[in-house]
Amino acid sequence: MNGVHYIGTTATAMLASLPLSVGARKVAMAHFLFNVLGVLLFLPVAPAFIAAVRSLGGSAEQIVANMHVLFNLTFTLVFMVAIKPFEKFVNAVVARTG
Repeated sequence: MNGVHYIGTTATAMLASLPLSVGARKVAMAHFLFNVLGVLLFLPVAPAFIAAVRSLGGSAEQIVANMHVLFNLTFTLVFMVAIKPFEKFVNAVVARTG
């Protein structure tokens, strides 16, 4: 899995949100931070995760699709548990950046 892909795709949203409302910038920042923190949390378990997904079998395309879905589901559940602290963090970051 390529963590750069997950982080790089947020650049468009970040740039597009600059002239928009504070709410739009918060959404873009939350998207960016979700992906960055998800990748950072993923790195220590990446080899085990990749082996587990590969054991499900399928073509290379299916394995990539499975990894993408399982990564997003896993870190959505993680962030759901920590949604309030994450919200406070996003609010603080956007407030400091204007």
